[in-house]
Amino acid sequence: MTNYITFFSVLALSGILYSIYYSNYVFVPKMKKLKMVQEFRYVSNLNSDLIAALKNYAAEFNAENQIFLHGLTFGSMISSLEKLREKSYTTDILKTLKSQETNKSILCNLLIDIRHQIEIHHEVKDSLSRIKRNTERSGLNYAAA
Repeated sequence: MTNYITFFSVLALSGILYSIYYSNYVFVPKMKKLKMVQEFRYVSNLNSDLIAALKNYAAEFNAENQIFLHGLTFGSMISSLEKLREKSYTTDILKTLKSQETNKSILCNLLIDIRHQIEIHHEVKDSLSRIKRNTERSGLNYAAA
């Protein structure tokens, strides 16, 4: 009888240890990587949407040379976002994020960069929304910074 108790105790302990190992070293890293890929896709889509919205606004109100944010004009902001898209939102970077061989320091740096870009894109989006509201209220045909 004690042999069965010992056997099942060892079996249960092995199951618990395996669950802890799987959770910490397999499941959690996969979930972190999945979240990073989702954030990458989110900021990539946000970038495309902002470029389109800025181009539409600049064309509609002839505001390409008007100051938009931090001393940049609408045209230069569009250009900056397009350059960022060409450099940062490529399939190669997405493959790097998805790759199992990518080391933790590279992933950590990419995650920090992605989150920083999300903040910047939200600032641009908020500024554009504020300018659109001001333009609608005042009925002006130019950007009011």
